[in-house]
Amino acid sequence: MMLMVLVASSLLHHVLALGAVHDCSNTRTEPAGVSGTVYIEAGCHLTLNGITGKVNVQGICDSPCGGDVQLLIGSTDYCVDKSCLSTIIDTEGNDLVIRADRGEDIVIIYYLGMSHTKC
Repeated sequence: MMLMVLVASSLLHHVLALGAVHDCSNTRTEPAGVSGTVYIEAGCHLTLNGITGKVNVQGICDSPCGGDVQLLIGSTDYCVDKSCLSTIIDTEGNDLVIRADRGEDIVIIYYLGMSHTKC
């Protein structure tokens, strides 16, 4: 019994260290936590709640991208760019709304707060 408790405690600590994992494949609302990974498929609409202030999102850029816009976060279009490590987004209210109406499957990573660099 003690071994099971230690293993469960170790797994919980590992999961908390990695942050939340979200599967955006349809319409849903989930708590954001302080960091996380979002697996995004075309046609998803994910609302991450419990977020206030600024969020750093890796894997997207807010530079012009022509017709290759893949993602709508809040009310802004973003381009998928795996090399982009620091796109700062101001949340509206307590929610971060992510929509992917078209495009290929992508993964983004977020954490609350800002880094010192901006893509």
